[in-house]
Amino acid sequence: MQLPFLQKTIGEFTLIPIIIADQTWKNVENLANALAKVLVDKNVLIVASSDLSHYHSYDTAYKMDKSLTSYFESFDYQKLLEKCEQHKIEACGYGPIAVMMQTCKLLGYTKSKVLKYSTSGDVPIGEKSQVVGYLSGVVYK
Repeated sequence: MQLPFLQKTIGEFTLIPIIIADQTWKNVENLANALAKVLVDKNVLIVASSDLSHYHSYDTAYKMDKSLTSYFESFDYQKLLEKCEQHKIEACGYGPIAVMMQTCKLLGYTKSKVLKYSTSGDVPIGEKSQVVGYLSGVVYK
C-alpha cells in the first residue's frame, strides 16, 4: 500500500521488504537490534504499515485505536506490543510497528507524533457500523 506513495514522494530508491510472522517481543527485539547495527550512519526511511482495529462500530474502533495512538505518541512500543498481544487493542502489524520504533530508538530517534487518524467510516460513503482504523505517524529526533 505504501509503495506508490513512496515512489511518487521520494523517487528512485532501494526497498528492503520485511515481513514478520511471529510478533513476539523476542523477535521484535532481535530484528530491531540487527537493523540498528546495519543502519547506523545510513540515510534510511523505515516504514511500518498496518491497519488498526477491524470491523467494530465507529465508536468502539475510535476508543480502541485511541489507546494505540497514545502508546505511539508516548513512544511506548513495549506497551503497544503487550496490549496487542493481549487483544486489548488491534493492529495486524503491531510487531513491525514495535520493530520500527525500537530500531529508531537504538538509532537515536526517540520522539513520535501521530499525523492523522481516521477510519474507513470517515470517507463520504463510509459505513460506520463496521470500520477499519488507520493512523499515520512519524518518529524523529
